Amino acid sequence: MADEARAFAQALNKEAETAIAYHSTATAPEKIHGIIPRLDATTGTFGTQIIKVTASPSSSDQASILFIGWGAGAYLFYPKGSKAGIETIDMGRQLWDDGTGKKFVANVTNWKWHFGISVPDGRQMVRICNIDTSAEAADGDTIAPAMIEATHRIDDPNGIRGVFYMNRTVFSLLHKQSRNATKNSSLTIDSIGGKPVAMFLGYPVRITDALTSTEAIVS
Repeated sequence: MADEARAFAQALNKEAETAIAYHSTATAPEKIHGIIPRLDATTGTFGTQIIKVTASPSSSDQASILFIGWGAGAYLFYPKGSKAGIETIDMGRQLWDDGTGKKFVANVTNWKWHFGISVPDGRQMVRICNIDTSAEAADGDTIAPAMIEATHRIDDPNGIRGVFYMNRTVFSLLHKQSRNATKNSSLTIDSIGGKPVAMFLGYPVRITDALTSTEAIVS
């Protein structure tokens, strides 16, 4: 049971990360409005917060890095009267349908997680996009300069908790490119609590599988 609950919690956490990144009220009004739909075109309201990496991207294997300045300008919230984080309710043992009409006795748990995202100041978020994962060279120098630029696009770095988010493929490219520029690398791998933690210019780098490498090209 503990293993099943842990797996379900991990899946729910990934779905929450996907929502924060990609969900759009334009296509699904009942869902939250994530970061990438707010930064989907350079001609949009916050188009200046978009940084393109690959000069001539040519396929549908694009990826993005998000740099969020969490604070008063960008934050998560939960409805008044509800609990923060995942809420579980033990519903006890019940007869459950296996999907074919047959019944079995199951231990049932009701999982809930209500939250939203508010971005009153769009200048506290940056999207580094058009990272062509099939074309970017491991010995190149494209990702780190874009990340440096992202730190300068944030309106006010004081009083925020800046965090970079990227998937494993992009982090692997960043790591390899940084190794080829060791003397001037802005990427560091520190040990915190016995575990390696990546930092870029002092900002933590979070790896999330919710960010895909199948994004469309941003024009």
